[in-house]
Amino acid sequence: IASDSSFHSEHSSSSIPDLCQGADLSSVQRKFRKETSTGSDTHKIPKSFLLVNDQEILQVSDESDFIDQLGCDRNDTFKVVSIFGNTGDGKSYTLNHTFFGGYEVFKTSPNQSSCTLGVWCSLNLQHKAVIIDTEGLLGSSSNENQ
Repeated sequence: IASDSSFHSEHSSSSIPDLCQGADLSSVQRKFRKETSTGSDTHKIPKSFLLVNDQEILQVSDESDFIDQLGCDRNDTFKVVSIFGNTGDGKSYTLNHTFFGGYEVFKTSPNQSSCTLGVWCSLNLQHKAVIIDTEGLLGSSSNENQ
């Protein structure tokens, strides 16, 4: 069935579907800021850490080190969310806006060059989820056995 409608219009300048372009994320960001602010109104933005480097070497020594890096309790349970896709498709941007109210927890760049090398990890307490950002497929990892 032919259709004149598309997720992308001819005037789109990015790979983000038109459904998302221009979306008002301010309410999500306000809610996130309110939930992450402390008594001194300083925002506590989650941090990400390198889990696997560009040589595909695990950067945590054991389970306890991983839990310490996440900043959670050993008895907490979390879902794991990971994202995969080609280099420059906006994986880090998508995770930042979906789970962290637009804050740059995972590094992004304004162009389609590879920004994420290896595998990065962060914790989203609101959703009780471990968020994993991956290097893009066709990325510049130095290990040829990817």
